[in-house]
Amino acid sequence: MGGISSSVAGGILAVALGALAGCAVPAGPAYHFVAGASASDSAHAKIAAWQRRERVAEPAAVADGASLGAEWSRFVTGERRAMAERVRAWIQDEARQRYIPDVGGDHWPTSAEVFASRGDDCDGLELVALHALRALGFPDDTLFRAVIERGRDGVQHMVTLWFESPGDPFVVDPTGFATSRVVRLSALDGWSPRAIFTEQVEYHVEGPALSPASAPE
Repeated sequence: MGGISSSVAGGILAVALGALAGCAVPAGPAYHFVAGASASDSAHAKIAAWQRRERVAEPAAVADGASLGAEWSRFVTGERRAMAERVRAWIQDEARQRYIPDVGGDHWPTSAEVFASRGDDCDGLELVALHALRALGFPDDTLFRAVIERGRDGVQHMVTLWFESPGDPFVVDPTGFATSRVVRLSALDGWSPRAIFTEQVEYHVEGPALSPASAPE
């Protein structure tokens, strides 16, 4: 067998040492972000002026459908609807594996209880969907838990309502019992909302409108 030349051996050694060194990457520069800025900083005046204007500025109505604001609105709307559908698909897939009916009464778990469990029924799985939407950036004040009731037999079911805009919210059904897609509440044939709530507020339903008047419209 031929021997290994000194240059090749040196190269192998360098690679080996490099690999070993890679196991302990030296720390990079440490940045310390401290509140408060020096008036002598070159960007300070512009930052302060923008902050003052931004705090008092009212969002302008989008009059031009070709404006950047209108394009932003279309993009955000499309992305959120697609994300809501992905959350719906994910939680319904989880439900097929993790649906566990309550025994000995209808227990509504807390978030801590359901996340520590191996599964739950609709009121636990819905809570997971709600928190998924929140974690993915849906504004808290647009998301509500809802008890809906089937008219023909009085069966009740828990879903998440997403108010993209005031009016007719979208339904995210954790199990697919009422709908296997994200649909408007008005398109949920045979079902009507009985209660809408979050951790802080509760609304009941009177006819087609929510009560009290401060509820999402």
